[in-house]
This record gives sequence, structure tokens and C-alpha cells, in this order.
Amino acid sequence: MRDTTLFETCHARDPGVMSLLKETHLHLSRGRPPGEWIEDRIAGLAGALLRAQTEVRREMARIPAARPATRAEIYRRLRRALDFVEGSLAQPVDLNAMARAACLSPYHFHRRFSEAFRETPHEYVRRRRLEIARDLLVKSALPVTVVCHRSGFESLGSFSALFRRSYGLPPLTYRRASAANRNNGEKLRRSSWEDGAREDSR
Repeated sequence: MRDTTLFETCHARDPGVMSLLKETHLHLSRGRPPGEWIEDRIAGLAGALLRAQTEVRREMARIPAARPATRAEIYRRLRRALDFVEGSLAQPVDLNAMARAACLSPYHFHRRFSEAFRETPHEYVRRRRLEIARDLLVKSALPVTVVCHRSGFESLGSFSALFRRSYGLPPLTYRRASAANRNNGEKLRRSSWEDGAREDSR
């Protein structure tokens, strides 16, 4: 029998979970009456949560420890460090500060973090800052310089180079392309919602 016990933590930004929640909220906020479609969303959400928990267990399993309780405790400490990082991305954050949040030495923190999450602490911080910058570019009209600093980067030049390397376009070009895609996508979603509303009313 498959173990479906949920671990006490889960990825707060899991894309599968968040996309389902946002899509459901969009339909309800636009007045689409609940029907069979919402049952499908709930089933999809349950599946997404189980997949997120499966990834948590994979991360835990990568931590070398003789006892499961030790492995779980180290993982909890690493997650505390991630929570600390998430609240500090706009400010300078270094390895020593992250290790202190996890109550581990910098050496052991770096090693266990890299084993569990398959990226170094530095790579994690850089990736999350780039994701925040991407979201700010898409969802706000802030100048690129402001986006750079709000997402925790000090140099506009290095930020632009890293962003282009990660997303294939310079920040400003990415914003323009996203706006064009969003306008096209909104037209498609509106048409889909209208079709669904007509089906529900039959």
C-alpha cells in the first residue's frame, strides 16, 4: 500500500499546485458556476500535492544519515534555511547566515543543501532572485533598474547578463514578449471560459 502520509513541509511555490489554484480562482471570480469542472480541479490539486510530497521525500532520501529521524531533522533545518532565504532575497545573504538559520556549520550546511536540493546555496539564491525579477517584469511596470535592486541584485549589468542566460532574452525584451503573449492568451482564455459557461448552462 502506498504511503500517503504528508510530511509537515511542502514546496510553497510548487507550480502544479499554484497553477491549479489560480485557474480555479479565475473561473470562480468571473462567475462561472461550480460544476463537474471544480471536482476535476480538486482531484488535480490532490494529485499535485501528492507529487510535491513525493519530491520532498526524494530530497530527504538524498541526505546521508544512518537513522531516518536524523535525516528528517537535517531536512527540517535545511527547510528553515530556505524560509530564511525567502525572506531575505532582497538583501545580501551569505552562506554563513544561511548556515546559522539551519543551525549547521557552513561546511555541513553547504554539503547537505547541495545533496538534498541538487544545487548549491548560491545557485538557489540566484535562481530565486531571477524568478522574482521575472515576475516583477511581467506583473509590474517598474523600471528594469528597480526590478534589478528589488530582486536582490546589485549590478544592473550582471543582472541583465544572468537574466538573458536563464530566460533567453534581455529583461526589457522579455517584458515586451510576455505582454504580447499575455494579450493573446487572455483572448484564448476568454473564449474557453465562454464556451464552458455555455456548456454549464445547458
